[in-house]
Amino acid sequence: MTELREIKTNCRFCGYQCGLLATVKKGKVLAVKPDPSRFPNDEKIMNGCRRWRQAVAILEHPDRINYPLKRVGRRGSGQWERITWDQALDEIAEKLRQLKEQYGPETLATSIGGPHTTFWPLHRFLSLFGSPNNVGIGQICWNPGIWANTLTFGWPLDLDFNPEITSCLMLWGVNPAESDNSLLWRTILQYSRDSNPLIVVDPRCTRAAERAKIWLPVRPGTDPILALGLINVIITEDLYDHEFVNNWCHGFAALCEHVKDYTPTYVAQKTGVSSEKIIEAARLFATAKPAALHSGRGIDQLG
Repeated sequence: MTELREIKTNCRFCGYQCGLLATVKKGKVLAVKPDPSRFPNDEKIMNGCRRWRQAVAILEHPDRINYPLKRVGRRGSGQWERITWDQALDEIAEKLRQLKEQYGPETLATSIGGPHTTFWPLHRFLSLFGSPNNVGIGQICWNPGIWANTLTFGWPLDLDFNPEITSCLMLWGVNPAESDNSLLWRTILQYSRDSNPLIVVDPRCTRAAERAKIWLPVRPGTDPILALGLINVIITEDLYDHEFVNNWCHGFAALCEHVKDYTPTYVAQKTGVSSEKIIEAARLFATAKPAALHSGRGIDQLG
């Protein structure tokens, strides 16, 4: 009788890739469970997530494609035949060569979701092929954050916060109750339960917004105006750290001039958030020391 083995592995259904223990027999995964010795190091946290539980069902799903298929009928007919990997790679390479010769390398474009292991090899492949057209979530979430952090601080920063020292937390266009549901959301829940002030910027009254001391239901597409309005209040009411600005900030005078017209009244008209809420949120965020801002990634940022 073949013995069961327990092998360390990871969930692949989001970027966290939480630790799992897989029960394996004859090379087949029979079950998975959280590995408490690895991230997020707490089985209770993973019990709140539905994704990792689907691993075995997806591995063995009858519709899962595990080998190359080539269409043999008309497009849309759903008729396929199984071919070898060598045949598939040769035919794809020849087709790409023909397209490149006829239309140029930029005829090829790719789109990618979460980065995982294919992100950098795909970039390298397109670079060698001669096409810059690799698009995906990086352009709307990770890359802008990296650039903003690098230009502002000189190095990328992790989107996280320390609940032990954070006096106020602002969630801007991020809904970790649905999209994260891991260590971050559990930490935010406990943070709010401890009566710490939470500000949530989101058009919808999400579960995070329900926990907030101040909810700012911004009209979609007007987030930059709201941000400038908050800055207007902080500067007008002299709530900023003068020493930090004098020692570390460049272009502050130009910023002061730029936000003059973004008064709470004007911003309220554009964003749909009341001027009273704008002022209240700006005062709370500026006077709580230290405060933290978490803006999420990808679709989270779209609110």
